[in-house]
Amino acid sequence: MRKKEFFTKLDSELQSAAPPLSDDLKSMPITVSSESPIVEEERGGKKSFSFSDFFSVKKLAYFATAFVILFVSIFGVVSLSNNIKGGSVSDKVIVKLDINPSLEFLLNEEMKVEKIISLNADGDVLLTAENLQNEVIGKPLKEAVNLIASKATDLGFIDYNKNGQDGKYNKISLTAVGNKEKLPENLLSEAENYIVECFKQKGIYLFVQSGEEANANFNELLTTVNNSASLYMNGLQESASSLEEYYKELVFDYCTDSLIFSLNKYHLISEIYDLNEAIKEAQSFLPANYWAYNGSNEEILEIISKMQEKLNTLCQIYGIDMTERDDANAINNELRLVTSYQMYSTVNIEGLENLALTGVTEALFSEGNLLLIDFLAISAESILSDVIQLYNDIVSGSAEITKSRLTEMLTRLDDIKEKRVEVPALSVISDSEYEAFLQLIGANN
Repeated sequence: MRKKEFFTKLDSELQSAAPPLSDDLKSMPITVSSESPIVEEERGGKKSFSFSDFFSVKKLAYFATAFVILFVSIFGVVSLSNNIKGGSVSDKVIVKLDINPSLEFLLNEEMKVEKIISLNADGDVLLTAENLQNEVIGKPLKEAVNLIASKATDLGFIDYNKNGQDGKYNKISLTAVGNKEKLPENLLSEAENYIVECFKQKGIYLFVQSGEEANANFNELLTTVNNSASLYMNGLQESASSLEEYYKELVFDYCTDSLIFSLNKYHLISEIYDLNEAIKEAQSFLPANYWAYNGSNEEILEIISKMQEKLNTLCQIYGIDMTERDDANAINNELRLVTSYQMYSTVNIEGLENLALTGVTEALFSEGNLLLIDFLAISAESILSDVIQLYNDIVSGSAEITKSRLTEMLTRLDDIKEKRVEVPALSVISDSEYEAFLQLIGANN
């Protein structure tokens, strides 16, 4: 057989052996290296290359090229198909967590956290706390979510006081998004049960809602998550407008939280004031206040017990210590209590209560808004004035907002939020108590 006929037959056999190229592969551009595969040597200053060398290399190159085409045709399509339809990519799962801060976990094939990203400003506040972002990497989903939820409790995003009695309760949502119609079995149910049990041991009522979602465009979603910055702030464009809007969101959320925190203090002081007045009213002659009373009247002692509990909370959360009961503190502590109570009578509490329900917006900072003066009057946090001043400077254009300023703000908010919350030692919630809670909120079906 002549050489020409041999190579023609080889071409035909290779073409029939390889499966037809897909339309995707046909449309792929073919790139050619600009470097020659043939190495030339210099001899005596002149380049030399024999015809036999040329024929040998050409023949080897032809066979090598034919083999590569065959290999790519058979295995390349399989590999590409695995990346699109299965393989390691399809085994990954994205889990969305919504508390109020919103986050996303990327889970690897072992269902451990490979990456976590925040989806809003509150998510940034949460992830910035104590390097939480690095702490959850490599953890199974249930442990990672429990760490996040626990830190959210420390920062006040989850309120340990909520038990469903007044229609308010703590809720977190978990949504698993994958490439398959059937996601890993028990992934969410295990996480849900684990988190609920952990919080029951802490004495905190928490409802966890979970669901699954098969996404036909999962590869695109996966690419988006992989390319996203861990902090929502870092994904923003370096433009004044986008950074300003982010800062406003931080300021409004912080001011709303601060307002609620201050109003809770007002209610606590009002309750303490009323209890102290009740102690005195229960006495007919030379009434003594909470700090000075040393009698044995059961009715008064019961009121004293309630007031003592309130004073302990005031000390733990707000740092105002009036717990010591003796004659030496009787006059001074009552004076402090009365002064604080009377201060609240000068502000528009009803207006502030309504503002706390709707949330702080830029309307609060409009010129001549008396509610802002009342807000500053009841707030005990010195940073509030700094935040509002910087906000006004940025809005007016006299100050520039930068990511370094935002990072500093996030760090300060972490410190403030954690100092506000002092989670007490609570009684463990029994299975029957938790079932009653689910029934109360209508989630026991």
